[in-house]
Amino acid sequence: MTSKQVDWLNTGLILSSLFLAILLPFELFVISYVFIGPLHYFTEIGWLGERQFFLRSKGDHWWLVVLSVIISLGFISKHLDWQTSWPQWLVDMTSPTRVLLATLVSVIVMVIIKSRPLRLILLPAIYIGALLLPTIPRHVLWLLVFLPNLIHVYLFTSVFMLQGAIKSRSMPGVLNVGLLILAAVIIAEGSVLFGHFPTSGWGVNFLEQSGFSNIHQAVAGIGVFSDKEAMFKSVQVFLAFAYTYHYANWFSKTGVIRWHKVGTLRLWSAIFLWVGSIVLYFVDITSGIMFLFFFSVLHVLLELPLNIYSFAFLGKWAIGKSD
Repeated sequence: MTSKQVDWLNTGLILSSLFLAILLPFELFVISYVFIGPLHYFTEIGWLGERQFFLRSKGDHWWLVVLSVIISLGFISKHLDWQTSWPQWLVDMTSPTRVLLATLVSVIVMVIIKSRPLRLILLPAIYIGALLLPTIPRHVLWLLVFLPNLIHVYLFTSVFMLQGAIKSRSMPGVLNVGLLILAAVIIAEGSVLFGHFPTSGWGVNFLEQSGFSNIHQAVAGIGVFSDKEAMFKSVQVFLAFAYTYHYANWFSKTGVIRWHKVGTLRLWSAIFLWVGSIVLYFVDITSGIMFLFFFSVLHVLLELPLNIYSFAFLGKWAIGKSD
């Protein structure tokens, strides 16, 4: 496929993802997250690894792996109620929002600062500083809450698409970014069209077990929606849409970004882990969620350096200094 044909394919993927999300908001989200998501994590991690994770030095990514482990430990310990027996300092050390704050600052340092010894000194200092902060500003807190989920699957996807459209001078690519924005508006304003949503059942149970119910609560806390039912409908449809299209976009661009052109070991490891994760979900859904949570967080964090470069490209383009 040519890049323009891929853009038109993505037009269809956006529209079909939106239609299915409205029609089957729980079913589509679970199918996408459980069956397609893991293959995306594993293949993207391999693709990023072939490109040194867009970092300055080989091995710098291990700091992001460590932070992913800490975030995962915080999530799993809270989910399994381990924290009730933990000392407060250990609970604070695994606070996902504070670790994510440290991660964001760390990635900026890793991208900007050329001196590796200086980076090695600053990275643990940043983590300790994030833990010692008395409070996190409210707007920063919202950024951290939505960073590993909605910001990653929707905003960063939109930025990548816009960057690609600008580089290839593709009008269909630009229109697709506009279509993504329009889809979000339709979802936010069209809750009355979504029909009746069940307030219990396996869909809601999966949201609670996987932690995605926290997104509903976070959106409610922002106060964007005055009606609770409208909020619940819109957030769930948006989750189904954003995650499904995020994965579809990745696999639709196989011939463009060539994520499959990695070392044999990386590719087969990705396939093996993907099959194993699906089997684990069927054996015990809680174990599947716990196992995949780490890789989900890991691929988000390892992608952050690339995200920074994409925003930098758009910034230069906006002021007329892009290549």
